[in-house]
Formats: sequence, C-alpha cells, structure tokens
Amino acid sequence: MLDSFTRKLTLLAATLTVVSCGGGGAGGGGTNGLSGSTVATVIVEERSGKTMLDAWFEDGATAAFNTNSASQTLDTCVVNPQPARLRAPVLVREATQINVVNRTGTIVSLIPNQVNASTVYSTDVRWLSSRVSDDASIEFESSSRFQSIGTVSLPTLSQLRWIAPADGKLNSANDNLQWEPSSNANTVVKINLSAADPDSLSGASTVVICYVADDGQFQLDAATKQRLDAVGGTVVMRAQRVRTQAYQAGDATLNVVQISHGRDA
Repeated sequence: MLDSFTRKLTLLAATLTVVSCGGGGAGGGGTNGLSGSTVATVIVEERSGKTMLDAWFEDGATAAFNTNSASQTLDTCVVNPQPARLRAPVLVREATQINVVNRTGTIVSLIPNQVNASTVYSTDVRWLSSRVSDDASIEFESSSRFQSIGTVSLPTLSQLRWIAPADGKLNSANDNLQWEPSSNANTVVKINLSAADPDSLSGASTVVICYVADDGQFQLDAATKQRLDAVGGTVVMRAQRVRTQAYQAGDATLNVVQISHGRDA
C-alpha cells in the first residue's frame, strides 16, 4: 500500500502546483500547498461510479518540487517530463481520524494504517460503492492541528466523459481531443499520451503530459505531434479531470484533490 501512496503523491505533485485553488482556513489565506511544517493530502478518486479515498501527512520540509513543474501552464504539453518531486517524502503520523460528513452525519472515516515504518490513511473498504454526495465535506478530529482549518467542502466533481477518440487510442497525433466540458469551477483536465516504439526490444516509449482547460476540446501543438508521430506506434491516451483545494492554518497545510477518470460518453 505504501508504494501506491508514494506513486500517487509523486504523480500529483505537478498537479498541485497547476490547479491549486480554494480559500484559506482559520489560520490565513489560500496557499499552493507547499508551505508549513506539516502537509496533509486527501485524495478523492472516482472511477466507474465508485470512490476511493486516500490520505497522508508528510514533513513539510520534504515537500520540494522542481521549478519546471511549478511553472507549468494550461494548454501546454511536456514531453517525457521529469518526476516532480525532488526527494522521497517523509510520511508522519498525525494523531487524528479524517471524517467525510454530510448533513446526515459521518459518511465514512479515513483511519491510520501502519505500513512498515510509515502511516497512511484510508477507509476500511478500499472502493466505496457510491460517489460522494454533493453536500459532503471533510472534518478533522478536535485533537488534530488540522481541525483549525475547519470544514472543507467536497462539492461533486462531474464525471469526465470522453467523446473522441472513443476507444482511447489516437489514429494520429493530429486527432482533435474532445470530452464533455465540466459544469464545475476550478477544474483542469490532465491528459497522458504515450507512444511505444513497435520495433524496440526494450519497450522504449515517448510520454507526453498535458494540462488543459476544461472546455471540451484540445489539439496538440505541432512540435508535440511530431515527437509522437516519430515513434511510429499507436498513441494511447489516459485522462483525468482534477480539482484541488488548498488551505493553511498555522503550521498545517491541507491539499484536497478530487479526481474523475475519463470514460466514453
């Protein structure tokens, strides 16, 4: 489980710098989620009508990222991007339980799990059978320093429904990418394109990561098309709709990341 958390943290690092939004908590204004002595990250990931929640706390001194990731802007693509995190995270234990609640009470709780020498937080049931309700929010126990941030809203993130290419495979890098635009505010679409060289015995591939405006369509720039077409293999696409809220109170920083995986319309 710890390996999956570490991979997820590394993959999200650049996303946090691109789409950070939301207001400040009780201790001050909004933040990019990379300051303070303890950083908490809560992931709400929705796929095929089910929801998975993960969380971790890390020593803020390790939350260091490449400046290239921080300067990433929308509607641009990076070929073979370098990992965003400069060094491995130091996961720490926070004496708390994270609760997802709505007007009827607690929906589910994320509880600490010891994995080797590290502590990660998740629900008893790995995949919940329903999506998070529109009135849901995150709360911390009163014993936690994060309780001072207050209640963090989790408005429903609309499902990312892909229109073209319907099968997730591009016939050409010239194809126009299309999806149903979001009705949510403060969202971006992360598009991952990969092309493997069919003649390579080592499985060498070219990977392209694009962060684009959630307006329903995007077309690759000429230079990126050329890099993908030069590989000669099929271009496979994965996409996610992402929304991030960032809050800070005192020495506690909280990132809440909601993710919807793409599916055909």
